[in-house]
Amino acid sequence: MFIRTVLGDKSIDELGHCQCHEHIYLEKGYSAEINPVLCIDDYNKSLKELTDYYDNGGRAIVDAQPIGCGRCADKLIDLASNSKVDIIASTGFHKLIFYPREHWIYKISQGEFEELMHKEIEEGMFINCNTNYPREQIDNKAGMIKVACDKQGLDNTYKKYFAAAAAVAKKTGISIQCHIERAETGMEIVDYLLESGVSADSIILAHMDRRVDTIKENLLVAKKGIYLQYDTIGRYKYHSDEDEIALIKNMCSEGYIDNLLLGLDTTRARLLSYKGTIGLSYIRKHFIKKMMDNGFNNEQIKSLLIANPKKALAKK
Repeated sequence: MFIRTVLGDKSIDELGHCQCHEHIYLEKGYSAEINPVLCIDDYNKSLKELTDYYDNGGRAIVDAQPIGCGRCADKLIDLASNSKVDIIASTGFHKLIFYPREHWIYKISQGEFEELMHKEIEEGMFINCNTNYPREQIDNKAGMIKVACDKQGLDNTYKKYFAAAAAVAKKTGISIQCHIERAETGMEIVDYLLESGVSADSIILAHMDRRVDTIKENLLVAKKGIYLQYDTIGRYKYHSDEDEIALIKNMCSEGYIDNLLLGLDTTRARLLSYKGTIGLSYIRKHFIKKMMDNGFNNEQIKSLLIANPKKALAKK
């Protein structure tokens, strides 16, 4: 089994500390008009962030920005080469609010979108396609399918995109990571993907920890065998790190440590090199110690940040 990085396929045994939902380079565009922190476009600052991450023991990240929405595949390749950090790039789609009305994402058919994502995974990613229709392709491949929905969940607006993503996940064995706004919509997404034939161990629900009072919803989806991506660490507008650790501990006590992944969901406002608050190395520098002060041991930390990503990101 292997993991598909922007610099080539790697055995799962080679993967070290991995944060499974980050953003390290994001072209200034329509997304930044919606939210200015969704612009991470200074190569040297992004490289500095990754270099510090590597120097502190970080070895891999999933860059969760999909095609056509600010992703810069060529920059991710250069950043991986110069930082030594394994970067797993994403194909797929984000919330439709992040695309202008004239964007090709609205015009593409389900079949065309399925073919596009399949090519990104098996042949190589497209570049210069954040406004233009994807035509210029390189050899370096995507290793994750990113999908998203709004607060209302999986409505008809998103059905064709989810259907295409599910088909590609089945064909390629690449995992799907889903951005959700509310933990209450998690089961709807999981049921849809499972009914579409996607295997449980290929499904990752992001942001399931934005509210720490949703343990019931977290347990329901974990029982299905899927991965929960906890990426609200250090995001104090939602809750404290202590509350985050309590949620993780609760899930572990229920027997679901093997279903949890960790990350920071970094934006410009959270990267130190961009004068943000915590930096990509926050988990390595600070959060692990907080966890150990609250009773976690080395084996549990390795499960959350090394063993679980190996399984979740492996091409099945």
